[in-house]
Amino acid sequence: MHMVRRYALDLSGFLAIIIIDFGQEITDALKQHVNHLFKRLQEVDVAAYLYDQQQLILLVRIKDKVDSTVVLQDFIQMFVHEIGKKDHLDNIVGGSGFIYDSPEHLHYSYQQAKKVISLKRKLPHLMQDIYTYQDLGIYQFLDDLYEIKLKENYKNMVIEKLREHDYKNHTEYLKTLRVYLDCDCNVYEAAKKMHVHPNTLNYRLKRIGEISKINLKDPKQKTAVYLDLLLEKWYT
Repeated sequence: MHMVRRYALDLSGFLAIIIIDFGQEITDALKQHVNHLFKRLQEVDVAAYLYDQQQLILLVRIKDKVDSTVVLQDFIQMFVHEIGKKDHLDNIVGGSGFIYDSPEHLHYSYQQAKKVISLKRKLPHLMQDIYTYQDLGIYQFLDDLYEIKLKENYKNMVIEKLREHDYKNHTEYLKTLRVYLDCDCNVYEAAKKMHVHPNTLNYRLKRIGEISKINLKDPKQKTAVYLDLLLEKWYT
């Protein structure tokens, strides 16, 4: 709030923080390209911005909250695409926090935007089309889940049974389950990714159920295993 009064920023309307992580040193030439792009992209009003190491932090204002998340997503997507193409940046990512109607809550939006960036770095394949904190869905809570499971020394027995079976029998049932869940339980897409026939994948899914006792028709069981597989991939 001190900065708002000091620089007489107009913070009426709806506000959010956007972070652009360039993945490299920010040069003067890159800053010039950013300034030119600000003038071209009119979807949101950039009220203030600053550079912090490899990141550009934007305070943006949106006058109408209707479809505001879509507006933010489109802005970030276009910004990342244009700067990435102009400056040959393959590692640039962007994300935003929630939209608030008061500057007093902007610190939350900043922390949320940081989490989006962190997840996009750690899970690039899954986060490829996600640009806002709201669109993270259940991924918002992975940090909390990990802390709870670590404290309780929790192990998912479905995963442990499949891992043990794979080790003893040189099979790929755990990998099959991971790919299947990553593909939103689409047999044909998962089979394509694993370079096997759909019938082969269906057979593996049947064996996975027999070995681990997971019911792949139960969304609660599938969600629990999927989250634990994500935590393994992220934190180990």
